[in-house]
Amino acid sequence: MKELIKKIGLLVVVCLLLVPVQAPAQTVISSGMTTTDRLIAMGACEYYGMAIISGASTASVVIYDAITISGTSIDRGFCPTAQGNCKWMLPYGVQVFNGIYADVTGTGANYTVFYNCK
Repeated sequence: MKELIKKIGLLVVVCLLLVPVQAPAQTVISSGMTTTDRLIAMGACEYYGMAIISGASTASVVIYDAITISGTSIDRGFCPTAQGNCKWMLPYGVQVFNGIYADVTGTGANYTVFYNCK
């Protein structure tokens, strides 16, 4: 009887090891639509992408791993036409360590940054 219990216990352990484990879904936060350079988040975060709506001219947004307009740029978005709508979404977050800062150029340009901080 003890041998049977051991075999059943071993079978249960093996079955549990074969069951795939799913990673928890990440919540992605929107910075909200804005028109100016600004600090999006401070500290360790993951950057997932951006959406740009150009105004009267072309628009670009540079994302920095920083709390000011310095440091390492991690992404650059460009909307090549006036009144354009451009979006970049990454399948996985890009790890930043200092924060997320966005620098926008273009007359009347609006943008949103997608991120998650821990």
